[in-house]
Amino acid sequence: MSRKLRSEIDCLNCGAEVKDTYCPSCGQPNYEPRESFRHIMTHFLTDYLHLDEKFFSSLKHLLLKPGFLTNKYNSGQRTKYVHPFRLYIFITIVFFIVQSTGKPIKTPKKLTDVIDTTQLDSVEIQDYNDINLQYSEFDSLNVDASVEQYMARQALLPEKDRDSYIQSFFRKKEILAKQQDFNLNEKIMENFKHNIPKMMFLMLPLYALILYVLFRKKKLYYVEHFYHAVFLHSFFYITKLIFIIPDRLLPETYDIYINSVFLIIIGAYLFKSLRVVYDENGASTLFKLFLSIIFYFIFLLILVLLNGFVSFLLL
Repeated sequence: MSRKLRSEIDCLNCGAEVKDTYCPSCGQPNYEPRESFRHIMTHFLTDYLHLDEKFFSSLKHLLLKPGFLTNKYNSGQRTKYVHPFRLYIFITIVFFIVQSTGKPIKTPKKLTDVIDTTQLDSVEIQDYNDINLQYSEFDSLNVDASVEQYMARQALLPEKDRDSYIQSFFRKKEILAKQQDFNLNEKIMENFKHNIPKMMFLMLPLYALILYVLFRKKKLYYVEHFYHAVFLHSFFYITKLIFIIPDRLLPETYDIYINSVFLIIIGAYLFKSLRVVYDENGASTLFKLFLSIIFYFIFLLILVLLNGFVSFLLL
């Protein structure tokens, strides 16, 4: 946005003489120091959030032309488009902020939170009571007020009856959870959700590695596959962001339809993007698409398990 130049020719920053728009000594523009609120907001959006014409042009190409931005970026045409990481970071930040405003998952604390006893017959009620009794007896045998009390009780047991190292580790965490008065499952879930953005960020280089192996005959550098992975993940997040709207507004009975449409769009986009970037026939692209999805979920499963373990360690 254009701003009014000062009539004075002395630089407000360094005092040097300014004959044009910019000071030849320090480079500061010779604008009037008073800014309008509109200019401040425009400056914030364009310089800090990068929401300028370049951003919206890149967003349009990302949504409507699978593989287009990857080819342009890898061919060296980069000035007209937003850097892949800027696009990815902005979209993921917005996505996880919006996603975090959803309804929290409630973790059942008791068996009665899961089972509606009013719907059970007499035999089922008896079985239910027996399970509750057994659970209560088991829990009462393992109640320790502190870690020290637990360790002392373990020391009195024969070695073969003592908890293993892993059992002991988990038991200590349970005791600490009771001492600090928080629900262990809810705390683990909270830590798990907090680590999801980091986990998904790690999927970028892993997915790029999958593409590098599957399309190694194309003689592309790993970083070129990496840019492709970034653009694909950006599309995934922005599409998921769009589908949050019907997911929040419609009843849960529509979830299967919403998720089905979402998966079809993602699958079609992946197929088209792989064809455009790697220029292979449809059968070969489809086969490698299925392989990439399989390996992707294998890596994702490993990261999910690691995330769960780390989430527990951070209690």
